Amino acid sequence: MGSLPDELHLEILNRLPPLPQVLARASVVCKTWRGVVNDPDFLRELHRKHRGPPATLGFFHNSDELPHRFVHAGDPASFALGFGDRRTDWQIVDCRHGRVLLSDGWDHRFLVWHPMTGERHHL
Repeated sequence: MGSLPDELHLEILNRLPPLPQVLARASVVCKTWRGVVNDPDFLRELHRKHRGPPATLGFFHNSDELPHRFVHAGDPASFALGFGDRRTDWQIVDCRHGRVLLSDGWDHRFLVWHPMTGERHHL
């Protein structure tokens, strides 16, 4: 894809819906697309063209009284977030670079989870 003119890359990416899951997938196509998708000017222009606020998948909610969970901000059918562990006692510790660090306070286990790919690593 690197042999395409920059204008053509922009034309293709400008036609994408400004949804986080779409942009995340586009960013792994090639280095050029990653650079464009991560450019704040491109993102502002994309959202302006689609006339809406930046889309949010949702947020993580930690509570001592309620089960820890991911709260969807949009259509839950469009984005699957299960990480394959039916346990409800995972505590969200941090989020960085698209990955989530979870801790199981009982067994002193950690899980690094990538919500976009479903990839997970137990530590």
